[in-house]
Amino acid sequence: MIGTRRSERAKRSLLRTDESYADLEDPDDDTQNTSILNLNRPAAVEEAVQIKIKKPLDPKAKMCIRRTIRVFLFLIYMFVIIFLLTLFTVNAVIDESGSLSATSNISITLKNCEVFFNGGSGSPKFRLRGQDGSLDYSTSSTSIKAKNTGNYLESCRLDIDGESFAGMAITCQETCNYYQETKNRLTFSGDFSVTAGEDSFAKFGPITMNKVDMDVGGTIFLKEILVSSTPNSLKTNQGDVFLLTPSEVNIAYKTFKSDYYCVYGGGINQKQAQTCQTESVKSGVSTIQVQRCTGEVDICTSGTTCSPTLTYNVDITDGTLYSSQTDGNGGFVSDGTTVQGNTVPTLNRNAANTVTEVKDLLSGDNAEDAIALFTFPDVKEDMYRWMLVSRKAYADFPVWWLGTVSAGLILPKLEEIPTLVPNLYCPYTSYTLSEPEFEAIYDGIFFAFDSNRDLSIVAQELLEAKDLWYHVSVDTKGRYHRKEIKISENQSLLMAFSISLTLGLAGSFVFVIGLFVGLKRFSATYMKQVEHEQRFLDMKKEADKGSSGAAAAAPGPLATSSKEEKGKKKKKKIKKNLPLPFSMPDFTINRLRKANTSSFELFISEVTEQVDPHRTPVGQMRTAALKSYYEAYCFMNQLKEDEIKANKDFLSKLGMRIIGQNDSSTEVFKKIRKKTAGELAEVGEPTQSQNENSLQFFIRCKYEITTFDIDRVFLRDFNVGYEHFCRINKVNDPVPITKRGMKDIGADFERLTLTVIKQEKKWRIRQEKLETCYKGVSEDPFQPGWIFIDLLSVTIHTIVMLVLLAPMAFILFFNLDTYAQYSARPSDQLLSFDDVGSAAWRFFDKFGHLPAYGVAILIFEALYLLICVYEIM
Repeated sequence: MIGTRRSERAKRSLLRTDESYADLEDPDDDTQNTSILNLNRPAAVEEAVQIKIKKPLDPKAKMCIRRTIRVFLFLIYMFVIIFLLTLFTVNAVIDESGSLSATSNISITLKNCEVFFNGGSGSPKFRLRGQDGSLDYSTSSTSIKAKNTGNYLESCRLDIDGESFAGMAITCQETCNYYQETKNRLTFSGDFSVTAGEDSFAKFGPITMNKVDMDVGGTIFLKEILVSSTPNSLKTNQGDVFLLTPSEVNIAYKTFKSDYYCVYGGGINQKQAQTCQTESVKSGVSTIQVQRCTGEVDICTSGTTCSPTLTYNVDITDGTLYSSQTDGNGGFVSDGTTVQGNTVPTLNRNAANTVTEVKDLLSGDNAEDAIALFTFPDVKEDMYRWMLVSRKAYADFPVWWLGTVSAGLILPKLEEIPTLVPNLYCPYTSYTLSEPEFEAIYDGIFFAFDSNRDLSIVAQELLEAKDLWYHVSVDTKGRYHRKEIKISENQSLLMAFSISLTLGLAGSFVFVIGLFVGLKRFSATYMKQVEHEQRFLDMKKEADKGSSGAAAAAPGPLATSSKEEKGKKKKKKIKKNLPLPFSMPDFTINRLRKANTSSFELFISEVTEQVDPHRTPVGQMRTAALKSYYEAYCFMNQLKEDEIKANKDFLSKLGMRIIGQNDSSTEVFKKIRKKTAGELAEVGEPTQSQNENSLQFFIRCKYEITTFDIDRVFLRDFNVGYEHFCRINKVNDPVPITKRGMKDIGADFERLTLTVIKQEKKWRIRQEKLETCYKGVSEDPFQPGWIFIDLLSVTIHTIVMLVLLAPMAFILFFNLDTYAQYSARPSDQLLSFDDVGSAAWRFFDKFGHLPAYGVAILIFEALYLLICVYEIM
């Protein structure tokens, strides 16, 4: 109600086009509008009060500085946020680097770590990175020790650069993976020894060394390996051994639990046929009976008779030996001979329980929505990933997108099955998966798990740019079919998504309506705040109807704005009218700033200037006149009005006093008002009739007699206007203005008691400044408390930015994390939530592998960041 009355008062003051009558309101009411009286009194010779009002010397330059400070504060916030993130992630990382000896043997002791041989020219060097607090380490030129106590393998990474080394021995507790990233040949003048626990992996080649000794829990892959001494040892517990060499070699192998081997070369001499027997093997605290098979073969360049000088002892607990002779140029010898053991490709040769468990999981009365993911621990399967799904829908749509669009609600259970396909790649003469091998894998999965055809088999092919997903099937004629999974070709699924989208949009619409109702008051309040300037101009336009000239002649806050000024204000309005939630910080800050701003002090600083009190007459202004401009000023800038009398102390510091006045300057005629612009237009050209005197002629042309005491004109203004009217219209023998004569016409005389502000010292209120002060606040940008306001503004903008950006970033990471669980890509190309907690420092290494939609989201968030900077300014 208060805001409404204020607005109505402001509107009434604007609709009055004559200052003389408009100012003659209730003399005791500070809210009324009265004119300015400048009485030419002698200057008071008094000591001026030394009061300095903060007046902007160059407001635009100061505002530019303040905006720069806001941006600087925002950048500090960003730095603090990044610092806090890196404090617990990137900066909480051990990053140790140094040189390695090229002439001495190097000893490396690890636990739960990844090792990458990157090659490169120059002397050997290393870089060790790991999570601080979970990595114990020590380094020197000949020794590296790194013990990762965490459960995440990627939270420890050792990079070794260089291509020429002496000897090297790597010992690993628990799990370690070894990768040779360079395609150039690594050379060890001494022995090369590698050990690792279960679920480990070693992949090297091309590589040259004196001797090799490897004991790895998982698959060992040696491509284009050359050794100069013997014997060499390769041992694995749960994995295959791939020994690909151009040399003639002797291989003595033994296996537990299996009899799978495949040897290919120019010629094969089976020196000892494979023999198998049952042996007792200790497993934990118990002893179990296992089958042990042994054999020995020579791989010759040609023929079946050769005397290899290089010997490999291969020990495989559960896996297959693949040894093929290469041509030394990246390929394999042609027209070779193959010798192999068991020729039936099967799955889970020693895991019958796993087959039963998976069948129970995916089919039957207690079937679950699940996906069985086969993780083949061998080399060729790096480019493929196989899945067995319980519902065909999971075979018709990439699973990670299904999880993303459903927020994980219909994401099926994931069951990993570490298994092998024994004797599948025999002979091993290609680094890629051939069509027969692809079909053999399908057969192995089908006959082991999917013989009832209730389940679907899906294969992922890893390509350079993207992954292709296939639904694999066999028709009644035994032909294999691979159909790429494309949602655009599945009409039923598209229809289901359309229905879901429609329902979701309907629910979202209801939510938005509720949200709109909840924010309606807030939005309405904000829009009122930012539209006051345009409302002021609209009311002024209404007041100017009829005659722009008359309105322009009237003093007070009614000066007509130029088109240029209106254009600027319209642009300013457009900038302010930002949609939610962008408007929330500005709304909050403006309310806080204006609630704590002394509007009267700010107003006085706009309309006063310093003068020489000894040469300037004493000035007087009625408080009601000042109130008229002050009210328009507060209305225009949405500031809280203060009582003028409540600011006596402030005025006294400026050498101004509020006093009562009752003299000839306050004499008025009541029940008379000046004609409006429209009424003046109706009068037309003034012509005096024969039966009226000059005073009646003047009142008929310029004034209107009323019955309201509130309609008044000042006697002094009335006399000046009468004299000017008679001179312009060449009136002969003008009659004098008398109280009786005016009373006969219908206007009563009265002397008012008015409250005025007497200005005696160095500060004066200037009329020309009053006429323009309502156009906008040009307050000093550096008024007291500005730094707090800016700090709060930047804080709220930053919080809004984080609130809006966080969900989008979470959706991106959720999608990438789900994708990482199914993809066959290397772990250093996949982002997951495990990286956030254990290896966030690897983000920068993995950003280069983000998909296109991930890059688009990051670009969008960067653009939004720029919007925030703009809004803060």
